[in-house]
Amino acid sequence: MKPFVLTEDVSFHRLKKAEKSDFALRYLWIANKYKKTSSGGEDMPSVQSGELAIPDLNVPQDVYDELVDAVDAMSDATQESTAKKETLNLQAIIADRDRIMQWLIRQTIDFESLPLESEREAAKQLHTIAKPYEGFYREPVGQRAALAKGFVTDYRKPENAEYITTLGYEPYLAELEELNDKYSQLTDEKSEKRTEKTNSETTEELTERVENIVKIVNAYANATVVLDPNENAQKFINEVNNLIEEIRIARNRRGSKDDEDKEEETPKPDEGGEETPEPGTEPEPGTEPGTGEGEGEEEEPDDRPVVQ
Repeated sequence: MKPFVLTEDVSFHRLKKAEKSDFALRYLWIANKYKKTSSGGEDMPSVQSGELAIPDLNVPQDVYDELVDAVDAMSDATQESTAKKETLNLQAIIADRDRIMQWLIRQTIDFESLPLESEREAAKQLHTIAKPYEGFYREPVGQRAALAKGFVTDYRKPENAEYITTLGYEPYLAELEELNDKYSQLTDEKSEKRTEKTNSETTEELTERVENIVKIVNAYANATVVLDPNENAQKFINEVNNLIEEIRIARNRRGSKDDEDKEEETPKPDEGGEETPEPGTEPEPGTEPGTGEGEGEEEEPDDRPVVQ
């Protein structure tokens, strides 16, 4: 009698979040290859559990639907990991916006240092507008967006048009306005995602859900090759085992690399366990560790504008 080849253990708990999502998506892709087909090329009839979604594996429609829902939910949750990148982007926008605004304020308040008399006179006329915004960077991050918007509006009032032109401020005001709009857009998106995440399943719950439904589908496939063997059932199991092996190899490579990194990071006994920061790696002024409202004060931003 020909020996049976059954599905292997996935060991979900040993995978990282992205690896779990990758496995789930590829597993669903394999399952979809056999959906609604049989070895004979025709759909198989319904059985006690109801309509069959994957006839050659005897997988019912409700089990398949749960597989799709669970994999989709895990995929959506994994994509939320991009939030860290979005936060870094948000911090860069805040730094650039504050730098430009600070430069405009300093140029205006320190009008006596301008080289041309026409520029000094124009900046002098804007002095009373800029003065109230001095020190804006000490305000919480959330409040600075409103200050930047008000600053641009005040500078662009019709009676100031001539002064803005003389000083060449318009490109800086345009860039300041664009950066502030990007900040508002990103913070709104983050707020929406936070609300959605509050009502969603936790990573642990999603992992358990996907792992359980994968085990159920595998159980149907294993039972089929034992009790009612067919070519597609065995092909499905072979493909799933190949996928599991790929994931296992990638996990082992990643584990070896993590061990090497840990060894490199471990301080030698004579180093005292402390590391000396390399020159030039200190945080730049104008950046901050977080982006929420009500956060602590910051240092005055670098007043060298960067206009793209």
